[in-house]
Amino acid sequence: ARTFNNMLDRISSTVNQLRTLTDAMAHDLKSPITSVRGSLEIALSLEDRSQSAELVAGAIEQLDRLSDVITTSLDVAEADGGALRLRPQTVDLSELAGRVAELYGPAFTENHQTFTIRAEKPVLVRMDVPLCTRMLSNLMENELHYAGAGAQVLVEIGTSRDSAVIRVEDNGPGFAAELLESGDGVAGMPRVFHRFVKGTGSQGHGLGLAFVNAVAVAHGGRASAHNRSDTRGAEILVELPLTGDEREQREPSAQSAIS
Repeated sequence: ARTFNNMLDRISSTVNQLRTLTDAMAHDLKSPITSVRGSLEIALSLEDRSQSAELVAGAIEQLDRLSDVITTSLDVAEADGGALRLRPQTVDLSELAGRVAELYGPAFTENHQTFTIRAEKPVLVRMDVPLCTRMLSNLMENELHYAGAGAQVLVEIGTSRDSAVIRVEDNGPGFAAELLESGDGVAGMPRVFHRFVKGTGSQGHGLGLAFVNAVAVAHGGRASAHNRSDTRGAEILVELPLTGDEREQREPSAQSAIS
């Protein structure tokens, strides 16, 4: 009877989570869908083809963003359910992070942010490259949007024991206290990594860091976030398992690039 009751409790919890997810998705998608429809209706009524083409192009761009939101939502949901399918290959995480950082360099400059990347080489990880590339991109986007103009952003790639470590820190305003509290459902996981949880004034969908955590967990790692104690600003850590060969090479030295 106790086993059956526990099963019913889990089913009830899953249904409640599904209801919350669908309600949040419907809320977040309603406004952009209405905007796209309005843009297309206006485009149909215009005789100036250049103006109508501009509106159609804007509508297509918004649809691309919606597609990204839906894809990310599904990926996070699959990861939470342990069903995210990985296609792992051995990759130098430092090299991958460097390529992603190079793409975002101009955006940091435009935002008057000082961006620095320090990477130990090589840091070999068995990973799904497309998913981890998106994860790194989400970390960069998070800094661009929330560290603030003029902030100093540092990305470090190194190792700690048997894990590769991605450390992203800044001297911006840091996380709001409520985002670092443990939410319902996953013990010890800050709310900032929960789906559709976002800070006051955020223009995002609350999926960026949820996706970061989902990818880390799917690879057997974890993500953590806190405000820096030595100065103002935020810090995000993502840990991913090193390959077996990489662990064997590093264990005798007992040295770590990131503590």
